[in-house]
Amino acid sequence: MTAPRIAGTTSDEIREKSRLRHTLRRFDLLFFLICTIVGLDTIGAVAKHGAQGFTWLVFLAVFFFVPYGLLMAELGAAFPVEGGPYVWCRLAFGRFVAALVTVLYWCSNPLWLGGTLTILAVSAFGEFFTPLHGIARLLFALAFIWLAVASAIVSVRLGRWVPSLGAFVRMAVVGIFTLSVLLYALRNGIGGFGPAAFAPGYAVFIAVVPVLIFNYVGFELPSSASEEMLDPRRDVPRAIAWSGLGAVLLYGAPILAILLVLPREQVTGVGGFLDAAKQVFTVYGGPCPPTAPPP
Repeated sequence: MTAPRIAGTTSDEIREKSRLRHTLRRFDLLFFLICTIVGLDTIGAVAKHGAQGFTWLVFLAVFFFVPYGLLMAELGAAFPVEGGPYVWCRLAFGRFVAALVTVLYWCSNPLWLGGTLTILAVSAFGEFFTPLHGIARLLFALAFIWLAVASAIVSVRLGRWVPSLGAFVRMAVVGIFTLSVLLYALRNGIGGFGPAAFAPGYAVFIAVVPVLIFNYVGFELPSSASEEMLDPRRDVPRAIAWSGLGAVLLYGAPILAILLVLPREQVTGVGGFLDAAKQVFTVYGGPCPPTAPPP
C-alpha cells in the first residue's frame, strides 16, 4: 500500500521512507496495543480506592476509552503516514505545535519507565526470586531500563516480537492470577462488599481518574509506524477494537479480584497486585505471607 504524500515532505524524509518495509500485520498491531495499554504497575493504584475504583474504571471505559478509540481508529485509517500523531498535529497546527506535542508525549515515558514500572520489576524479582539490596538493586534497575530502551530502538522487523511476547505474558499473568483467586475463594472465602461500595464519590474521582486515563491511552502508538504496516486502513481500526475490549477485561478482572481477596487497608499503590498475588498463590502451597496491620 502506498501512503499519501503530505505537503511539505522533505527529500530526506522521502529517502528514509523508501527504506521502510511492510512487515506489521494485524496480529502484531493487536498484541502491540495490548502490551502498550495494559500495565500491571498501576493496578494497585486503582484497587486501593476500593470498589469505587472499579466503578470509575467502567465509567471511563464507556465515556473516554470508546470515543478515544474511535478517534484514533479514524485518524490511523484516514492518515496512514509514518510518524502518526506528529504528522496529524503538523497537518492541523504546523510544525512547532507538532514538535511540542511530541516532546511532551515523550516526557511521560522516562518518568513511567524509570518510576513505577522499574519499582514494580525490582519488587517482583525480589519477592518471587531473590531479594535485591544495595548495588544489586541498582544494577537490576539499570539493566531493566536499558533493556526496555534497546527493545524500543531496534528495527520493527525484529522489535515487533517484543510487544507480542509482552502481551502474551500479561495475559498469562492476569489469567493465572484470576484462576488463583477463584481457587483461593473456594478454599478461604472472600471478603466481598455490598452494592453501596460501588457508589461513586468526588474524592476517589480526583484520585483515580488520572491513573485510569494514563492506563487507557496508547491507541495512537502503532500509527507511528503506519508505513510499515501491510494494510493500516483495514488493520488499525480492527486492532483498536479488539485490543480495547481486551484491555478493559485485563484491567477489570485483576482489580475486582484484588478487591475480593485483600482488605482495602492492605492494598498499596504500587505493590497492591504483588500483595494480592502472594496471598492467593498460597493455594499452591507455602505459608501465608504476613500482612501489614491496619492503620
